[in-house]
Amino acid sequence: MCVKNKTWTNLTQEQIQEYLTKELHIPQNGTGQAKNKLISRSDPRQSSTTFGIVGLILICGMFGLLFLSDMPYIILNIRATLTGRPDLIRQLKRPRLKKKEKKPFKKMNHKQKVK
Repeated sequence: MCVKNKTWTNLTQEQIQEYLTKELHIPQNGTGQAKNKLISRSDPRQSSTTFGIVGLILICGMFGLLFLSDMPYIILNIRATLTGRPDLIRQLKRPRLKKKEKKPFKKMNHKQKVK
């Protein structure tokens, strides 16, 4: 080797390579690239902030509507449990409509005229 370092004079080529590999080794999780993978960068643009807020409102709105649609049932269930009156739950159930009686289909002859 063309190095003027006196500490390597009594070492073989393999020992020098081994020493250099130990000294120059960089852990994979210690690099800037590995650290940047774990960090979220901020985006100061107004459009990205607006888009994020609109998306958040839409997602929260959808879940809020689902929750609010079940709110009457939740309140009645809590009331029925606390008062011991299960008939309160029946208040929200809609009465079933009676099905209309079906009339048999009347076949028409080809001789009959359609009005």
